Amino acid sequence: MHAIGALEEDEVVRLQAVDPDVVGYSDLADAHVLRMRPDGTCPFLGDTGCMLHEPMNGLIKPHPCWRFPYGLTATPTGGRITTEHRCSCRTIGRDRPEVPLEKAAQELVERDGRTRANHTVDAEVAIRRDEMIPFAEYEAIEAPMLKALLEEGARPEDVIDRQPFPNLIEGTWGAIAGGMRVVETDSRFDDALSWFGAAIDVRDGGTMDHQARPWTESFDRVLTRVPEADDAEAMIRDWVADSLWSLYWTAYGSFEQARCEMATRLWLLRRLAQEFVSLGSREDVATAEALMIVDLVGTSEWWEGITARLSEAD
Repeated sequence: MHAIGALEEDEVVRLQAVDPDVVGYSDLADAHVLRMRPDGTCPFLGDTGCMLHEPMNGLIKPHPCWRFPYGLTATPTGGRITTEHRCSCRTIGRDRPEVPLEKAAQELVERDGRTRANHTVDAEVAIRRDEMIPFAEYEAIEAPMLKALLEEGARPEDVIDRQPFPNLIEGTWGAIAGGMRVVETDSRFDDALSWFGAAIDVRDGGTMDHQARPWTESFDRVLTRVPEADDAEAMIRDWVADSLWSLYWTAYGSFEQARCEMATRLWLLRRLAQEFVSLGSREDVATAEALMIVDLVGTSEWWEGITARLSEAD
């Protein structure tokens, strides 16, 4: 991580009362954020965990930290709890006890007692750019896909059933990759963006340059926590199911575009994981690192704008 946010005004005041230097302004988020240490860890991470979690019942702890990795999508038939796949604590370790739905729901309650959705879906969904269907009809299409992704041995590519890298309504994949790779800042997001662009380059015959991976220490710790390799394919199926279930794609495209987009990120995920294995990572750890990249970049404004330009399959 390089920052946590966006922070609300009262959170900025409380955090700066503890340490005036921990809050900064992010042009990317257009909001105040909690700065990370140079190694990417939270400034309030102590030997026993979060130093803000217990004092004063967590009053100082900012709301993005309370919610992570959970999210909430409001739909016409009820709320959907989702998770982000940017942390190895979420993606690796299938022997951990399952989190009860009630526990996850509690994490989404704000300090004022309200539960706010990250995303809201309307009564109709765009199945294609020029075709809207009732949400109930969409659920009937989605249900067998989700069920298939829960089955051991299922191949996500078969469930999504679309080809990666569809034609673009505007621009080229090469130009997109080039734009991602020229960004040079000290942001870890930009490092992830550069790896994402490099993977696109490989698809067009380019080479995967070995770039900065400032987050590797976090993933290396997995080897101690999970000494035996996890099921990398199960991790991928889990991520695809969450991407589908979250319905975030409804904000910037049709279901047809979303399927092409998922197929594209799935291809990039596998290529990145392959590269990290070649650099010495265990397969499940390499997959978790690749998941972090495609999940982070895939929910950014960078990628949302690209998704809206994807052509639809005939």
